[in-house]
Amino acid sequence: MAEVCISIQQQLLTRWQQAFPDGIIVKAVTELEGDESLATLWLHADGLSADHVVNILEQLRQSDSMIRVVVVSCAPNNSNAMWFFQHGAVGYCHVLSTPSLLQQIDLVVRNGGLWLGPELMNRFAGALGPLETTAQNFDLEKLSVREQQVALQVATGASNKEVAHSLEITERTVKAHMSSILEKLALRDRLQLALLITPQKN
Repeated sequence: MAEVCISIQQQLLTRWQQAFPDGIIVKAVTELEGDESLATLWLHADGLSADHVVNILEQLRQSDSMIRVVVVSCAPNNSNAMWFFQHGAVGYCHVLSTPSLLQQIDLVVRNGGLWLGPELMNRFAGALGPLETTAQNFDLEKLSVREQQVALQVATGASNKEVAHSLEITERTVKAHMSSILEKLALRDRLQLALLITPQKN
């Protein structure tokens, strides 16, 4: 599977190209039509407005709800990051991240995880505190016991592979549980789950 990046400023993607020498760079979503071999799709935000980035994320989600999109930028902005994640991004990082870090990000999102920088992770963690009462309003009884176990682990940021290993089930089973969880709780993605469920502690 080839890594693909959507960018109108290809000259800024030197490190991305070093990380993924077989990667493909296109200028628009329309160039991806019919391509079912995508691994991770990287969306280069430089030169685009935040609204434009969100529009692209929405287009991608409508065309393939399972697609994994990482937004890269020369000036990552935490406020924009929150918005991008709400519209389907699973990662957000600096376009000049080292090739090894970009490869690590790719590995995390391929395994069903989210990639947040330390500062953004702290911001999300801070948001979880006030949402503790909101989590209580979620009817977790709608979920089976196994779905509750999966939901609580995913809410801590665990990847599908980590959840599967912990619960001794397959990654495919984890994905099936996640689809059911999101549907039953009327959530859009893992990020909403992480923000709205405070893991219970014994």
